[in-house]
Amino acid sequence: MTSKLPTMPALPRVKKVKPTRPCACGCGMATKSEWHSGHDGRATGWALRIERGLMSIDEVPANERRGAEIMLARHAAKAKREAAMAKLVTAKAS
Repeated sequence: MTSKLPTMPALPRVKKVKPTRPCACGCGMATKSEWHSGHDGRATGWALRIERGLMSIDEVPANERRGAEIMLARHAAKAKREAAMAKLVTAKAS
């Protein structure tokens, strides 16, 4: 004769608290990720305008300049990787 044991009560779920840090663009807003919502897009917009020669980094508002510089560096690194990959592809094709 087997008797069924009573079920154990569920333990309450504990949420991990993710610490906040300042936004990468330099605005000072607290965020749980790298950028505050929308700030990465704004920084990308500034970087694209600078890359296309529509404006210079000095024309970017001072409070948004850090974000534009970060995105410019990311775009330069991406272009460098793409150029290296293209060189590898053409070398293999030869």
